[in-house]
Amino acid sequence: LFEGLAIGFVAWCAEGLILYIVLWSMQVSLPPLLVVSIWATSMLAGAASLLPGGLGSTEAVMSGLLILAGVDAPVAIAATIAYRVATLWVAVALGLTIISTLEIVMQQTTSRKIEGTP
Repeated sequence: LFEGLAIGFVAWCAEGLILYIVLWSMQVSLPPLLVVSIWATSMLAGAASLLPGGLGSTEAVMSGLLILAGVDAPVAIAATIAYRVATLWVAVALGLTIISTLEIVMQQTTSRKIEGTP
């Protein structure tokens, strides 16, 4: 149980660090703990919304909290979109690619079995 919690904690901190790096690349200077807190609050809000991936609610909360932290609105929105593309949509694209590849392989395997070839 402790190992799972530790791994989860490290993963959550790493996700928050990605947001910090995105902000840093946009010349936004916020304390790392604040950025991780904004990230965690946004993720929890997204999960509470019960929408797939927290779509919409996560972005709204993250952008809003960044603006409340003093980040200009256009920069906050751009950082939120960049973060979500980097973390959510890259994973979705990777998953779709893998599923498509597996489906093709399964169809080829099934076709060979029906034709009687090894």
